[in-house]
Amino acid sequence: MRLPEKPSSRAGAAVHPFGRRRGEVEGAAKSVDGNVIETLRDRLREETGDVHRRLEERMARHPVATREGLEVHLLAHALAFDALTAQGGAGASSAPVIEDLRARIAVDLGRLGVALPDPVSTPRAAFDPLAVDYVVLGSRLGARVLHKDWKSSVDPAVRAASAYFSAPARPREWQNFIRGVMSYDIAGVRAATVVEDAKRIFEVFLLALTRAERTKRNVDGSIRRCFS
Repeated sequence: MRLPEKPSSRAGAAVHPFGRRRGEVEGAAKSVDGNVIETLRDRLREETGDVHRRLEERMARHPVATREGLEVHLLAHALAFDALTAQGGAGASSAPVIEDLRARIAVDLGRLGVALPDPVSTPRAAFDPLAVDYVVLGSRLGARVLHKDWKSSVDPAVRAASAYFSAPARPREWQNFIRGVMSYDIAGVRAATVVEDAKRIFEVFLLALTRAERTKRNVDGSIRRCFS
């Protein structure tokens, strides 16, 4: 899972994606590493960075240009999306995106001959819909990088499983999300809830990835035993 990269800035004239120069919001907070935090989107990117990097590093061990990597990637996302739907994702504006991706993953796993494992257990408290939107919609833009990796595959089975990587990037929905959270008080209770829930969602993806890795190992081990 990849989220959009942080916009680059030039000294003295860094411009916000919507035209407002950084530092023009009165009372803007400054993070530990010197980044100015003006919006809820800024705070989300800053405070979820560690768990997001851990997830990306784990995912990178499974290149989607290989059959094993693609299967693990699809299994992990299927499990995570199921968990999101069960824990508040149905009320998020990205719910149709999640449903579309779940359907596409089911098609690809069917083409690969892979069955879904049991769902991962998730925290009982529902996720804030804005947290769900941040992770899901942001990851669609980041998926463009993985799409290039998948398209480079020379494995016919990988290239035949094309439904998930043919999904739209949803840039309009992402921009709508950014506009919607620009007015939130970044020090408010709702903002704190959204940030913490976004962290929890990334943790769910990590749990789903662990389950996917175990499932793939167990299946491969069973196949090897059958032919040994």
